[in-house]
Amino acid sequence: QSTAPGLEYGEIRNNGAGWGGHGYGGAGAALQAGEQYNDESLAVAVVVNEEDDDYYNDPNSNIFLPSAIEYDPDSKPPIHKNRRFRFYASGLVLTALVLMGTIITVAVLHGTKKIDPYTFSPTATPTIAPTNGQEGIFKEQFAAAVGSIVYQPGTPHDRAAEWIMFEDPMSLDPLADNLIQRFLLAVFYFTTSQNEQQPWKSCNRPGSDRKLQQQTNNNVPDDGKTCDFQRFMRSSDDQVFYQPELAIRWLSGVHECKWVGAVCDDVDVLRALELWGQDISGTLPVEIASFPFLQSISLAYNNFTGPMPVDYAMMRHLINLELHGNQLTGSIPSQFWKAQALQNLNIISNQISGNISTEVGLLTNLKGLHLAHNQLTGTLPTELGKLEFLGYIRFYDNFLTGSLPTELGNLRILQEMWFFENSLTGRIPTEFGTLDDISSLKLQYNRLTGTIPESLYFNKPYLTELEMDSNLLIGTISSSIGQLTRLSLLYLSRNRFTGTIPSEISNLRLNYVWLHINEFEGPIPQSMCDRYGPGQLEIVNADCGPVGDPAQECECCTVCCDRSTELCRKTSYAEDS
Repeated sequence: QSTAPGLEYGEIRNNGAGWGGHGYGGAGAALQAGEQYNDESLAVAVVVNEEDDDYYNDPNSNIFLPSAIEYDPDSKPPIHKNRRFRFYASGLVLTALVLMGTIITVAVLHGTKKIDPYTFSPTATPTIAPTNGQEGIFKEQFAAAVGSIVYQPGTPHDRAAEWIMFEDPMSLDPLADNLIQRFLLAVFYFTTSQNEQQPWKSCNRPGSDRKLQQQTNNNVPDDGKTCDFQRFMRSSDDQVFYQPELAIRWLSGVHECKWVGAVCDDVDVLRALELWGQDISGTLPVEIASFPFLQSISLAYNNFTGPMPVDYAMMRHLINLELHGNQLTGSIPSQFWKAQALQNLNIISNQISGNISTEVGLLTNLKGLHLAHNQLTGTLPTELGKLEFLGYIRFYDNFLTGSLPTELGNLRILQEMWFFENSLTGRIPTEFGTLDDISSLKLQYNRLTGTIPESLYFNKPYLTELEMDSNLLIGTISSSIGQLTRLSLLYLSRNRFTGTIPSEISNLRLNYVWLHINEFEGPIPQSMCDRYGPGQLEIVNADCGPVGDPAQECECCTVCCDRSTELCRKTSYAEDS
């Protein structure tokens, strides 16, 4: 099966981060009959390379995430490393040095005695401390990164600066290579915790979890460095749970690349910020865009509100943006349609409104586009057909109208097309027959008309899910359906199909079949029923009602429906299964 350049699959666990789904949206557990569709937890295996800046600009590059170097400073500095202590002590030390230099100079000039400087006990070099001048240097650098807001008392930016200068156990000097990176992460923490008035679910700064422990009556360990990170997880039946893992706290004395959710490369440059399901609230901090080489922002399943920051669209190296499962509002800023480095955009399950711009065709490196479960309106742009590397497209549960563009047939490596629960009309394009890599096609709960194109039955070696129920489709089911040998789920219910069910359907690996509320004639093929059993054919719904006068005979149906009343009942097969 062909894939786009650099496309990665599988599960990634990096420093407590949020990656770890099924690639861009791979298959989860087997779909049960009547199961709700809620598969927004998409993740991208974004990686980082170690080459030069030009290489970073290549979105098709193969890149990696090495481990960060661990620092081991004290979690609480001794008194001689305290910034305020050094502020006053440095003046005394400097005064003593000046006095000593004066004595030596006078003695030499007057020739009273030749003094060997090595006869003096060596004087310790003063520790760099945030003197008034140095504090100004700190603030100037911080202001260059975030603006004058750092000078406004009480802001998260001012609070982060105070922490760096006077509280941080690492005691960085103004020339430290990681000063701005550490400062920006501190700004992110103080901003998203509302200056610690609304702590995260886990791994807050040392001491902060004591308040959280009192609020929740949970035993939250706090040794100044480690914490129990509550990793967001989903079970096979789509239930959310949290799995505790030992991790490093934010604002601890350890290098910031070790803080849970901060993923760096082998030279300690931040490449990914990933915190899923940590009850983080407020608006998305624009300061994230100040990280010059950040490639992945993954802040899914939190409580962020407000619009998508335009600043994120301006990030040169951003290839993965996952903001699904929040409460974002407004439209998608036009700048995002020009973010040509972007490979994955996931904003599923927010309150995003507006149209899908025709400029979407500019995102030529895009591999995953996930806009489902929002309030989008308008039509599907034909320019979607220009996204030649697109592997996953999920627009379900919106208010989209119009027809399915024939240009979608150009997406030769597309694996998932999920457009269900919209108001789409028109026919299913015959051009969909060229989607040779498609594995899941979901068009249910629309207003589609016409027949199933014959071309859709051929050259589909990976198609496992075909869902077209609750439309206005007509015609018969072609005997060519037997070509879809890997099909495990077939939902055609609540349409206007006619004719008989072809016996070739028994060639398929079907587990779940919905054929009810149609106008089919004749019995359900016995050859299909012969496959009934655990791990094989498990759910069959058909118009095998009413009792005594069924529209279709069926010896293996788990649900029988009366097409005249559209009432359905479980059978003994369902009770036994």
